[in-house]
Amino acid sequence: MKQIAWIACVAAAAALFLAGCGDETTNVVGVRTVASLEEAGKCDVGDMVFDLEDSQVYVCGANDEWSALKGEKGDDGADGAPGEKGDDGASCVARSVGDGVEVSCGGVVIDTVRDGAAGESCALASIVVNGLDGVEIACGARKDTVMNGAQGIQGVKGDDGAAGASCSGVSLGDTAVIISCGGVVVDTLIDGHDGAQGPQGIQGVTGADGSSCTGRAIDGVGIEISCGGAVVDTLRNGQDGAPGESCTLASIEVGGVHGVEISCGARKDTVMNGAQGIQGVQGEPGTPGAAGAGCSGVSLGDTAVIISCGGVVVDTLFNGKNGAQGPQGIQGVRGEAGQSCTGLVIDGVGIEISCGGVVVDTLRNGNNNVRFCGDVVYDSSVRFCDERDSALYRWVVIGSQTWMAENLRYEYKSNGSTYGNWCFNDSAEYCARYGRFYSWAAALDSATTGCGFGGECDANVAGVRGVCPDGWHLPSGREWGDLFDAVGGQSAAGLALKTSSGWLDDGDGTDAYGFSAVPAGGREYDGSQTVPGKSAFFWSTTQGNASFAYAVKLSYDDAAANQDRYVKYNGFSVRCVKN
Repeated sequence: MKQIAWIACVAAAAALFLAGCGDETTNVVGVRTVASLEEAGKCDVGDMVFDLEDSQVYVCGANDEWSALKGEKGDDGADGAPGEKGDDGASCVARSVGDGVEVSCGGVVIDTVRDGAAGESCALASIVVNGLDGVEIACGARKDTVMNGAQGIQGVKGDDGAAGASCSGVSLGDTAVIISCGGVVVDTLIDGHDGAQGPQGIQGVTGADGSSCTGRAIDGVGIEISCGGAVVDTLRNGQDGAPGESCTLASIEVGGVHGVEISCGARKDTVMNGAQGIQGVQGEPGTPGAAGAGCSGVSLGDTAVIISCGGVVVDTLFNGKNGAQGPQGIQGVRGEAGQSCTGLVIDGVGIEISCGGVVVDTLRNGNNNVRFCGDVVYDSSVRFCDERDSALYRWVVIGSQTWMAENLRYEYKSNGSTYGNWCFNDSAEYCARYGRFYSWAAALDSATTGCGFGGECDANVAGVRGVCPDGWHLPSGREWGDLFDAVGGQSAAGLALKTSSGWLDDGDGTDAYGFSAVPAGGREYDGSQTVPGKSAFFWSTTQGNASFAYAVKLSYDDAAANQDRYVKYNGFSVRCVKN
């Protein structure tokens, strides 16, 4: 039920997102389930499928091609109610059979413990040959036959003989038997031809009874098998199978931004919270957009919930049916109760989805800010997409400027090779958290502008794109100054711009404007690095001379923000300003 509800929620959410995305309206008619994307075949704009192979929803875009649709992380689901007590496991019994012990559980034979082949065992079989009774002795592949003699006449009783030595025989296959008495070989019995009928032999000694086997149940262990009073084996209860792959959620903080790390086995993904932006300036009233399709949910008792958007049924969330009665097993581990999901219509908002009595998502009415960055859906009102590598960045308006609210992570290359930019300790994890370090030449895109160490260029004016995404540029020293003025002046700018966590020795800032400057540190011209936590450096386009350029420094022990000259070979962070 959880998976079906999840698929339906994602599908319905996808339908709503697409209804408000871009300038054109996409007509979503429903979601069909396919075994694989290949099975879906060609598509028309607005078609949606759920691919069972990779558990992914795909939507057909304006280019008539399938694109994966990924929703944002929903709220954590509530803990399931305690599961019902499982049925008692069947008891097992054991009984002796001809060649071992037969074990039955719940009236069903589940196994037979047969006699082992530790030593070569022999079997006796009564036979009749030409009217004479006898016994066939089979020991592995070897066989021998002992025939009873015909009844002779009654002989005269002789005197009791003296007690003889104990004798034993060693079979030499089917040729002879060596007879030893008192440890001395006294004779060898060679197999001969049938002789004349001899007198009746003396009554043989009755052989000892064979040992019987019994089974005894041991609570929590299994069945103990005993033969002749000795324990020969224990049939142990089966163990619970290994648990299936489960997913866990862990709260994380990266550069002062909170988020959740989702781990499913070896797979991991990270969903970061967006920083709260400051109050924007109210714009001119826009042309009213078309009303988004309202969605509603109709409950069909305890069987299903029908989801309708704009009067069109887009999906049905079915409750799972009870499975057929399985065979009674041993006592199982108590499982968690499954969750049922319901939909509640909220006027002017959309449909609130609850599973197990907890709100897990809200399918909101049309949102014109939904966009795609590669295969990732994002809200363009708080983030933008760098089309070069499909990276998403938060942005914030401070005063009259629009700034990136994260450090740039783009890998700058010249002639196909990475040039003048690094990750701290060459760690991809640090790059994801703090962004990359760029030399001034890389930050200014020296391959295009010709700016770099040892030469001066016309980069002291605003508007040099450098390594920034399309539509953005590297800030000049004057633009940094304008930012400081907007947050209370240079003497207070460090405190206002730093993140509220992550800085050493209580050196955190207030992040009052959402700029979120993280303590990334920097890279010296000789390759040494400043450990993250103490400082942050940001390049400007303003240069001092052929060897030095200006950068902004924020420190854990200073509330101010400072601009100073640094060697152009140094590696510092980059923040871009929107054109």
